Amino acid sequence: MFTARSVDDLIMLARAGGGFHLKAAPRSADDLAMIAKAAAEGRCRVTFSGMAPRPIDDLVMIARAGAGAVFFED
Repeated sequence: MFTARSVDDLIMLARAGGGFHLKAAPRSADDLAMIAKAAAEGRCRVTFSGMAPRPIDDLVMIARAGAGAVFFED
């Protein structure tokens, strides 16, 4: 699930077209938005789990950045 990977590593992977599942709870909304944007650029899909407690504004920001490339799970 790539929990130990750095944000830079995850961005690089997503930009290369590699989709993945990530436990997102410890990550900031800004970091998740950058990863989501990279997924859209790489035309892959990323799934962020542990998102239920996040404020709706964070979810919308991440979703916009991902432009359809991100999925949220509880």
